[in-house]
Amino acid sequence: MGKVFDVFLSYKSEDHQWVDRLKSALVDRGVCVWLDKDEIRPGDRFIWALERGLDTSRAVALVVTPESLSSGWVADEYSRAVALSNQGQLQLIPLILRDAKLPGFLSNREHVDFRKPAEFDAAVDRLVWPGITGKRVVWYPVFGVYHSERWKRLFAVARREGIKFAEGEDIHRSNWFIKPILEDATKRLVLVFDIFEERPARSKLWRNTTKQYIDTRIDIRERTRNRANEVAFVLYHQPDAWRQVDDVRSLPSEVVQQLKHYFTLDQDIHDDQAFRQQLRKIWNRVQHDLMLAESTTIRKTRPSGARSAGTRTVPADQANGSSAATRSTRKKRRIS
Repeated sequence: MGKVFDVFLSYKSEDHQWVDRLKSALVDRGVCVWLDKDEIRPGDRFIWALERGLDTSRAVALVVTPESLSSGWVADEYSRAVALSNQGQLQLIPLILRDAKLPGFLSNREHVDFRKPAEFDAAVDRLVWPGITGKRVVWYPVFGVYHSERWKRLFAVARREGIKFAEGEDIHRSNWFIKPILEDATKRLVLVFDIFEERPARSKLWRNTTKQYIDTRIDIRERTRNRANEVAFVLYHQPDAWRQVDDVRSLPSEVVQQLKHYFTLDQDIHDDQAFRQQLRKIWNRVQHDLMLAESTTIRKTRPSGARSAGTRTVPADQANGSSAATRSTRKKRRIS
């Protein structure tokens, strides 16, 4: 049976509010979720519906609490999940919501810890990358101003969100370093560009033109577009750059407009909390785009009667840096 869902959520009914929050967070990241109340219709035979959900999911996330471990229904789901996991047909992932003594079949598995509410988003990220997908996301900075305060600040804030940057390089050396990442089937790549090299604030220190950055990104995009290793791009610059940097005037207007719809981090947000919130929103939307490539084959196998529990459309007013539910929307953020 084809894999239709990215993850099956197994839980005790008392935790339904927390599980609803988890599902929402996963959907925001582009994950297709099997949740009983959404997928079981009136008249369905419950046990058959559960088994069909398990068989059509590529991972099972087991919400671990003392109550869930003593539940008969959850135990049945656990047993079926363990059998499928032992056959290599799905990934079995314990989610520790409250302290509980893990049974043997869970104690020897790597878990995701959700016991600290303040670290919820980082835990969801880990559930997806590498939990559900089996892949890790590498954030790679491409810059002209080495170790500047703006880049140091981004790296520091990113660490608090659980994001780890690679060392990074300029546009001329970056291809040497990102090539092995693109060839590694266990990794996905996010490239972060300051295409203006901190202009207009550093107007006398820039090394490369905006067009050089754009050409580099076009080359990488064309090499990975519509493939499993498709690269996601994030721009990191000052909002006034579009009006004040001279070489923007030499760019075709349609290219400028397309670039303005890319995921963009604002270097001039001075409040760290606001900056962190912006980074979090962009990271969630980047994950949504990455999951499109991860799940294309799975989506194609969805039965005609199945509900698309893990997809969503994006309102037009969210076009600037928003996640795309379809490739046609997504192309608005890519240079054609």
